[in-house]
Amino acid sequence: MPRTTLSPHRISGALLFALTLFVGMLHVSPAAALCPATPGDLDADGDTNVVDVQCAILTALNLLSDEEFPACLAVAPEEADINCDAAWDITDVVLSINIALQMWPKDLDGDGNGCIDACEKPLCTCLLPDCSEVFDGEDNNCNDEVDEGFEQEPYKVFALDGIHTEVLSSTDNGDTWQFETDMPAPAPASVSITSSGADAIFVVTSGSDNPTYRSLDAGQSFEPAGIWKDKSYNAAICAHPTLGIVYGTDASGNIHRSFDNAETFEWVGSWPTEGSSLACVVTPSGTLYLIDAAYMGGPVHASLDSGNSVIKKSNYGGKSGNMAAIASDPAGNLFALDGENNVMLSTDEAETWSQLGSIPAGNQTVQTLATGGLGVLYAATPNPSNTGTGGRFFVSTDMGWTWSETSNWKGPDGPTGWVGLTTLPLP
Repeated sequence: MPRTTLSPHRISGALLFALTLFVGMLHVSPAAALCPATPGDLDADGDTNVVDVQCAILTALNLLSDEEFPACLAVAPEEADINCDAAWDITDVVLSINIALQMWPKDLDGDGNGCIDACEKPLCTCLLPDCSEVFDGEDNNCNDEVDEGFEQEPYKVFALDGIHTEVLSSTDNGDTWQFETDMPAPAPASVSITSSGADAIFVVTSGSDNPTYRSLDAGQSFEPAGIWKDKSYNAAICAHPTLGIVYGTDASGNIHRSFDNAETFEWVGSWPTEGSSLACVVTPSGTLYLIDAAYMGGPVHASLDSGNSVIKKSNYGGKSGNMAAIASDPAGNLFALDGENNVMLSTDEAETWSQLGSIPAGNQTVQTLATGGLGVLYAATPNPSNTGTGGRFFVSTDMGWTWSETSNWKGPDGPTGWVGLTTLPLP
């Protein structure tokens, strides 16, 4: 039988009676923030009407009685929490009615984008009353705090000037910067920098004849290291965060690996790169991720066997720009830049990506990304010299949702070409 869309005359006395039964009686049941394509469409037929309102009532009543979700709920349970306040209750039912009557709650959607504002923020994701907090940028235990109880390990951040090959550092999240050393390399313009353990930093520069460089004393000095066979102009380097295994790749798609702190490299496999910019990162679990430039849509490949073979993953959602940047935190979460200064996040090994906050760099392009432990992210722009702004530096302490600008990592005197960021834990 065809379903009739709800109208003001279709709200029956029985429906109103059902509402009255549980107004003020429902307890809070944790739910998650979500922006569905059709808010209130609980049976997933693409429309919100009287049947969905009835399903909202059943959902709230079932939870009040500690019963399972009703059979009418054909979407994720979180979608029944329409206002994303971590409760399935009378408010959600009233909102269902309003939406069915085509009375969108504009007071709850300040930016008018069709999604209730509270649903665009990380809220409680616990579906049980005794959930424990985990570090994922969400409020897992429903206490209105995000990622509390996780001690932040202090990190030292390094910035590498892509033309003058100067290495600068900061131990206070970019408030102040110190000159560390000059790297013994010709002006490379394009650089890729990574770190491993407590004191190892590795750099690869552009040009087929340029080797990699390494520091084994936490950035105080650098020396030439190995070079992989048939290295092409565009290259990226990445290392396991603790084990010292180093990977190099370039525009040829070849993957090379080193077990001796980048002293020597061996070919292990290849991946189907097509972009003129690329990047890589290794997670604590040992998975190697390789990405192409943002203007290509952000293709992602992963290797679970130390570079010997790769599998295609979901694109990170690149929009524009001939740049690629990816980073991983100690929990294995992946972060990428979409080319328009938006930060993309994957918490499921690049199966899916979601957009976090936007880095407030204006019309300048953020070029590099690094993590400083759990929840802390760093980003930087190069110094183009024609803006007079210098190389800008940004910090997020809430997993990329909000960003603040600190002191420039590089003054406005002289261009820096490309910039690379990496971090090491402070002793």
